[in-house]
Amino acid sequence: MASSVGLGVCLAIGVILRLSLFRTGIPQWFSDRVEISNALTSWQKTLDGIALADNNISPYNGDLFHETPIMLNVFSFVTKLMPNKIHYFFVFLDILSGLVIASIGKHFSRYLLQKQLSEVKKYAVGVEKIIIKKDDVDMMQMSLLAAHFLNPYSIAVCLGKSTAVINNLFIYLSFMFMLKGMYISCVMLMQEFSIPRHWVTGIL
Repeated sequence: MASSVGLGVCLAIGVILRLSLFRTGIPQWFSDRVEISNALTSWQKTLDGIALADNNISPYNGDLFHETPIMLNVFSFVTKLMPNKIHYFFVFLDILSGLVIASIGKHFSRYLLQKQLSEVKKYAVGVEKIIIKKDDVDMMQMSLLAAHFLNPYSIAVCLGKSTAVINNLFIYLSFMFMLKGMYISCVMLMQEFSIPRHWVTGIL
């Protein structure tokens, strides 16, 4: 129960912080910083690519737009659906990223716990204080969620409306599918969204 409350508090703080900061001039400053938004992840370049596509001009003819055709359609749909509230879309993606990261922590810690139970007889005497316990599973979830939602760089990327937000989400999803043994979904995600396959090939 306590862990659920902690997860909820971390999520609420992260969301409120992002929505509050979107009401300031900080997001514009972040969107102009190359550390946050560059030629590959700039939301302005994404809007330019959408405008070209709407005028039947291929955004891939030059060096302006670098997202996949799938993401071009997704971004085009979202901008038309909520043209003046696009920041909600980025906050939503950040929420999904946090939840996926928490799920990764949950599954990985459970894997380590099961592995530990199968090998505990081989452990030396006196290691009780450092072995993984069931409570550590919930603690890892909360720690990862807090690290994501309260991380200044994660906040900056969201506020700057960098498309790295959605790219990161797909990377997190690929690792979550891998941990769950959903290898087909993992490979399909890498293929569709150009996630570097060598990142997970060694583990698969």
